[in-house]
Amino acid sequence: MGCCQSVDAVEQDSRKEFKSLQSDGSTITRDEFAGYVEKNPNLWSMLTVNLGLSEEQCKEIATDVAFLLALDAPKDSSKKSGNKEALLDDDKLTRDQFHHFRKNFVVDPKGSLEFFHRCVFAAYDENKNGVLERHEVDEFLDIFYKQDSIFKGDHRLPSKKKLKKLVYDKLDNNKDGVLDFEEIRILISGKMDFTSSSKRRSSTKKSKS
Repeated sequence: MGCCQSVDAVEQDSRKEFKSLQSDGSTITRDEFAGYVEKNPNLWSMLTVNLGLSEEQCKEIATDVAFLLALDAPKDSSKKSGNKEALLDDDKLTRDQFHHFRKNFVVDPKGSLEFFHRCVFAAYDENKNGVLERHEVDEFLDIFYKQDSIFKGDHRLPSKKKLKKLVYDKLDNNKDGVLDFEEIRILISGKMDFTSSSKRRSSTKKSKS
């Protein structure tokens, strides 16, 4: 399955996958959806590598995130696909909801990366309230200082204490003391600038002189 698949082909594959998961009726349960996640290691295997969690933990995290993303399908998706199924409760998924997730977060490379980032976030959101509180952020930042971290030995990486201050100074946009996914996504993706604004001003002055 690649990004060059036509929309019709993607939807056709989604219908086949959905049908294989169904045990009864026109919807699938969370447990049935978990079966789809389990047989697609591309949805959870990178979590075991990057976070050091067990496969079972990673599958559970991936299932939770994927199920919520599927439930979040636009309410007019049934009109777009020609499927008349109504969006139901929070315990089951329609075919349209399943297709929405698969199309946007499995087949699409950018969406697939976003899904991984959301899973990393969810792994540290212990109380599942949708934000990382200070103790959760503290645990997340440990990733950067582990022996096998890709940042290990990077001279740009400050001490953990300084990094934590930088994170809140730069990313906590509304200054509420907690970080939601959109606020911390740049750090999860590895694109955050680790230099402080004062250091940047200092280097700018030196370059001008």
